[in-house]
Amino acid sequence: MLRAVAVLVAAFLTAQPSPQITIRGRVVAAATGDPIRNARVAFDPKSDPSAVLTDADGRFVLAAVAPGRQTLHVWKTGYAAMAVPLAPDVEIRLQRGGVITGRVLDEFSEPLPLVSVAAEQVIRANGRVEFRRQPAVDTDDTGAYRIFGLPAGDFVVGLVGPRVSLGGTTSTPGPIGAGGMIRGYYPDGLFRDKAQTIAVHPGEEVAGINLTIQNPRFFGPQIPQSSADTAAYRRTAAIEGHVVHSDGLPARRARVMLSRADRTFSAWPTVADDNGHYQFSGLAPGDYRVVATDTSFRTTEHGQRTGSDHGELITAAAGRTVDGVDVVIPRGSAVSGRIVDEYGDPIENANVRVERIGWSHGRRRLVSVTGVASRQTDDRGRFRIFGLLPGRYVIGAVVGEPVPGWETADIPGYLRTYFPGSSGAAEAQLVEVTDDADALNTEFPLVRGRASRVAGRVFLASGAPFDGTVWLNQTARSGAITNVPVRQRTRADGSFEFTRLAPGEYVIQAATSREGTSVEGEFGVTFVPVGGTDVTNATVRMSPGSSIAGRITFDGARERADPQRVEILAGRPVDLDLWSLADNPTAHMTGREDGTWELAGLNGSRRLLISGLPRGWTLDRILVDGVDMTDTPLSFGSKDESVRDVEVVLTDRVTTIQGNVHDGRDQPSTGATVVAFSSTRSLWYPETRFVRMEGTVNGDFIMSGLPPGEYFVAALEGSGTALLEDRLDDRTFLESLVVGAARVTLDGGQRVLVSLRSR
Repeated sequence: MLRAVAVLVAAFLTAQPSPQITIRGRVVAAATGDPIRNARVAFDPKSDPSAVLTDADGRFVLAAVAPGRQTLHVWKTGYAAMAVPLAPDVEIRLQRGGVITGRVLDEFSEPLPLVSVAAEQVIRANGRVEFRRQPAVDTDDTGAYRIFGLPAGDFVVGLVGPRVSLGGTTSTPGPIGAGGMIRGYYPDGLFRDKAQTIAVHPGEEVAGINLTIQNPRFFGPQIPQSSADTAAYRRTAAIEGHVVHSDGLPARRARVMLSRADRTFSAWPTVADDNGHYQFSGLAPGDYRVVATDTSFRTTEHGQRTGSDHGELITAAAGRTVDGVDVVIPRGSAVSGRIVDEYGDPIENANVRVERIGWSHGRRRLVSVTGVASRQTDDRGRFRIFGLLPGRYVIGAVVGEPVPGWETADIPGYLRTYFPGSSGAAEAQLVEVTDDADALNTEFPLVRGRASRVAGRVFLASGAPFDGTVWLNQTARSGAITNVPVRQRTRADGSFEFTRLAPGEYVIQAATSREGTSVEGEFGVTFVPVGGTDVTNATVRMSPGSSIAGRITFDGARERADPQRVEILAGRPVDLDLWSLADNPTAHMTGREDGTWELAGLNGSRRLLISGLPRGWTLDRILVDGVDMTDTPLSFGSKDESVRDVEVVLTDRVTTIQGNVHDGRDQPSTGATVVAFSSTRSLWYPETRFVRMEGTVNGDFIMSGLPPGEYFVAALEGSGTALLEDRLDDRTFLESLVVGAARVTLDGGQRVLVSLRSR
């Protein structure tokens, strides 16, 4: 009996939780004893949710620490990270970090950007030598790199990536990646035992550790892309010229590409020689474009005047060489600055990126800049983002959250921040860069704040949990610039969770898979205000939506067309927050043989759209129960809101705007886009049929099917007009085209001629 009681008591004591302890301490500078504020203290060196920052006096508290912890990891920008044994009351003395700097150049002393450089600490112990790898860094557009936060000791430095050549003939096909092993060591060796050892002391910067890559680019022979071009390739036409920088100096080893204007043929890239000279030979007669890229990855066409323009076409004739086809590559534009904390102290390994304001889903939205990588700050908090075309950009920075391809500093308590210092993109100040000047001194502090969590569940119309993707974005009701939507897969019980959200109002959407092109499926939405506290009970209930059905009729003198060529579409919801963040296509179908059609699964107010009209026909009116509802939104959402009697009436009285476009040199504009838009501003809504764009062919254009009314007509030059389709519902953009636009009036069946000058 006594033995049984003893066993029970022992089991009870064993089951009791061990007492938790509180760790207090102070972080100071080893050299001076001064307190270090905002130092990170944690049990793990990376991704520790219990991490804390020291206060203005360098003090910290770690509460409710479970037994078993042995080590504290301490880090601060500009200092070498340190691991110390755990103690209830501890003073931690951080040493200043060492720095190694230099440049990576080609054999002509030209800078090489986006090359990864790493240092390895040489550890000698017990008669053995080991090498401890430090994080790699990338060079900027000046070829400069900066390895920081190094502990005192001896180091070797080298290039990271495949097939790097230092003084040899091995080459790499492009920028050296951040991953992989060190393949070449300072000063000029391929092997570590030949590397020069660099002594680093606390707080010391060792400069001038420059590395050279011989022949950093290699491209294959100039050949056609397909065998069908072989015969034409053997013709004797040729194009040659020089690639130079805007200062007139040759762009040595620039990559030069050639393509046919009709895109039926492209030659493999060639490489300019030491004088910037290049040549393409064996070309079929025709029109070509020449494009060149230098080591800064700035790309320019021959004859290109601005970043959004196409260059000039080169006409190559059989038996002749077109020479003097020069390409001028402007100096790359850059944004540089510093990221600091609330005290003005630098923050290292903050991820900084530039974005532009685009137009999507009827809203101004931040979009990434093609071909421009984000960058990390160094131990001075400095960053430099390069390769930018002239324009106006939004600059943002973040720590403590995942960024693809980067490892940001795990510093708690800061929100994603936009220049000059706000957590909302709507308050961001645009930064302008030009071909003549970089945007310098773009310094701003990260915003302190608590990122929130939103969790909840999604249910189908039947009440069952939803198994699929849920989307979150800032609401359009705020009228603010919004970020890119984020998404997450629900769990088996329909639950979801979004983290690291800044204060604001958000919309959450969910939609089932489409049952067909004419049925959108179930859809649900809810709105969630976030104000620094977590939301744990957000609920999205889905609806099967409404249906709409009708028929297609023809009103005109010509013979009735085939209704199976007419496409009926449910336009995007008028309420921007009901637009599918998943970019699912709206319900659509072509008419049946008898002219009938039906769409289903519709939610939100919609305008019916008509597409694929037979030649010689255009939309005249849309009747709902006999009432003209053309261009009027119809309300959908429940089965009770379904509409059955809809007549789509087509007419053969088609309007036409026809004309020509000339550029600033009074030449026919082959790369222009003509935009015609109603003079009535209330008709500038998303997917409106009162705004139309059309490209030019040899400077001529023809635009048919606009509804009768008064219109502005303007022409825009350059390849940038390929992005216009997303901006046709941007009222600010259309307003910018009014001044200088031609003005025309269209009646039913009327043809109007107009001559335009591109801008």
